[in-house]
Amino acid sequence: MAEAKPIPVFKLYGEQTAWLTPDLLHCEAIADRSRLHDWVIKPHRHRGLYQLLYLNAGDAVLQQDAQQYHLEAGSLVIVPEMSIHGFAFGPKAAGYVLTLAHPLVHRLAQSLPELHAFFSEFVRHRISVSQRRSDIERLLEIINQEYQRDGLGRQVLLESLLSSLFVWLLRQARPQDTHDTPATQDHFGRFTDLIEAHFREPRGVADYANDIGITANHLNAVCRQAVNKPALALIHERQILEAKRRLVYSALTINQIADELGFSDPAYFSRFFKRLTGSTPKGFRTQAGT
Repeated sequence: MAEAKPIPVFKLYGEQTAWLTPDLLHCEAIADRSRLHDWVIKPHRHRGLYQLLYLNAGDAVLQQDAQQYHLEAGSLVIVPEMSIHGFAFGPKAAGYVLTLAHPLVHRLAQSLPELHAFFSEFVRHRISVSQRRSDIERLLEIINQEYQRDGLGRQVLLESLLSSLFVWLLRQARPQDTHDTPATQDHFGRFTDLIEAHFREPRGVADYANDIGITANHLNAVCRQAVNKPALALIHERQILEAKRRLVYSALTINQIADELGFSDPAYFSRFFKRLTGSTPKGFRTQAGT
């Protein structure tokens, strides 16, 4: 098996250095960057950054880890921190890409706690005309215009516009009568942060609940209310995602991957992987062509 190439980690695509401005937000039209790379953005990931891509017109192919998806006009993609992603844009593709640094998302989430869940997983969503696509397109256009300026109160206005955008998107994504208490939202955000920090360790739901200061039953209720899944499922999903990434994008043996993910028994890791994916680790790697 040929040695797999590592996936680069960028602050922005193709850039290892810091941003040229102190903004915690970067906004640009899809064409501005993709044109420089022949309309193909190769698989990469961002540390400490979240992205939102919206396709106004044309089409594109999204690569998410080892999978590919076709995107049409009206497609919205949410890219969490450190998620492997790439794009191949069609010649008529148009739209915007917002990149938000973790401190900005954290600040916005203080008044809109639902953002923790919103940015916790890779999401592909199609915004139909009946959902008033013009609203999101107009908001993104205004955000882009303000981002290019240096006017009075620029940062305040940008954060206000971002909050409006996310409120609009959250209303489309969940029923109007759904209501989480601030404590529930805060506990779920803390849980997702803890999973990211500790998913390589052999920890159970009770360990995470202990860190948050609630019971395991309470944590399960929080997760079901936020994303309709038990806490253990979210822990397992993150472990499986990392296992898939390493099977596809590294030359590590299956035993090495099992060890790095906190499984002392490689055979148990293989059974765990097959139970949750329907394929053995070896079969998944073979199918991915690495």
